[in-house]
Amino acid sequence: MARGQIWEDIYAALLADQALLALLGPVTTDNLRIYRSWPQLQTLLTGYESADEGWLVFDEPETSGAAGTDQLSSIYEVIEPRFSVIATRFSLVDDVLDRLDGLYNWSVEQQRALTFGERIVLFTRRSRTGDTWNAELKLYQKDMAYQMTLGLEEQPV
Repeated sequence: MARGQIWEDIYAALLADQALLALLGPVTTDNLRIYRSWPQLQTLLTGYESADEGWLVFDEPETSGAAGTDQLSSIYEVIEPRFSVIATRFSLVDDVLDRLDGLYNWSVEQQRALTFGERIVLFTRRSRTGDTWNAELKLYQKDMAYQMTLGLEEQPV
């Protein structure tokens, strides 16, 4: 499995999460609510007064120095997917963060059975969070990164 397939598997899992989609608002042909790259959000707004409207953008930023060091000194692969939640109310941003933490913020190794192809997610933890207010669009935004340590199901001999 190619490394890019890991990112596509994470994206597919987000799209299949009905509880997450319910938080973000109704999906339409023009507004998918979950994006693999940055959409033109302003044209997707149904109105600035909406109480329950948001988007989740998932991307792959550059891995931090600590993750790179872990990766070089072991047989494991470390990735840091970033999730950006943009919403018309801040409480919706936190609701989506709680949902993502339930999926990707584990307190013990292998707490969940999560695999991407032949790679097993051994450990995942939220590593960074940042809040911003976009005054131009009048939207709240929170960016979260989760550091994931993966290993192959079978190690070569």
